Amino acid sequence: AQRNDQRADQAALKYTGRLAAAIALAALVVYLLTLAPDMLPGDSGEFQFAAPGLRIVHPTGYPLYLLLGKLFTLFPFGTVAFRVNLLSAVCAAMAIGFTFALCWFVIMASAEPASEIPGRLSATTTGVMAAATAAFLLAFSPIFWAQATEAEVYSLNALFVAALLLLALYPSGGTHLSPERRKREWVLFAALLGLSLAHHRSIVLLMPALGILLYPFAGLRRAWPVAALALIVPLFLYLYAPLRYDASPYVQLRLDDAHVITSLANTPEAMLAHALGVGCHERQQRVGLEPQHVRVENPSVVESGCLGLPCERDNPLHRHIRLYRDPELHAFPTSTREYVRAASLA
Repeated sequence: AQRNDQRADQAALKYTGRLAAAIALAALVVYLLTLAPDMLPGDSGEFQFAAPGLRIVHPTGYPLYLLLGKLFTLFPFGTVAFRVNLLSAVCAAMAIGFTFALCWFVIMASAEPASEIPGRLSATTTGVMAAATAAFLLAFSPIFWAQATEAEVYSLNALFVAALLLLALYPSGGTHLSPERRKREWVLFAALLGLSLAHHRSIVLLMPALGILLYPFAGLRRAWPVAALALIVPLFLYLYAPLRYDASPYVQLRLDDAHVITSLANTPEAMLAHALGVGCHERQQRVGLEPQHVRVENPSVVESGCLGLPCERDNPLHRHIRLYRDPELHAFPTSTREYVRAASLA
């Protein structure tokens, strides 16, 4: 009987997986048709610039996103900026697929087997329609759709949220898990949680809900040493900032012997504050060229000045910059390079 239950679980998972893939593909097609074709202002432009060269961005650094963005820049089509935008579209589409699966499982878990009524839609058909409606409402809501078509971190974060909730509610092996299979599920969940924490700190707010869903933590005692390791290892991605410090010339700009702008100090304390996003806004408000050595402690402030992106126009650095062409941006269109700026004395 248990073997039959396992087969039924596997069949249900395969059926759900096919439907989720179809929903995700439909969303991806629309996202590709509406994808931003080139470089964008604000944080999106910062990510488009930083990902190809594996440079540092504003706190909390988003190391996983930048590494994935670098992989997408290797695709042989479109501009570099377009390829980084593409990462958001793919992550958003996958998030929609997981959302459909999550809604489908919740609906079917609450449906009564005897709900088949002649002349009406079956519970399965109704569940599919309801889950698809929920997924598409999210997919094409204005904010989510906008984030899916530009270089931003929120689509990847949404993917992690949907995947964590799905795995917490419904293990991939179904409800009939052997001890060894349950151990693998815990390790997979821990690794996914670790990767999500290496991307966006808002995942911390989801952890209490995940704890409630997973209680009483069946099988965790057997799996916890490996699961703890799987959770901790992804957090080493935050070493990205110190390792890529020299590849980010704007973290310390020497305008001349009398003026040095430090947007991120290469010290353990500064790197920890950068990863945690501690106190960056207050330091950002004190940007200026007086006294002679200025500490900004936020790469996005200086980077926006270096790139000339149409953001933070009230930043004092913009009074001390001039237009120039950056040869490192050869992959971007020439028209975009016209707007690239270097921090230098006017």
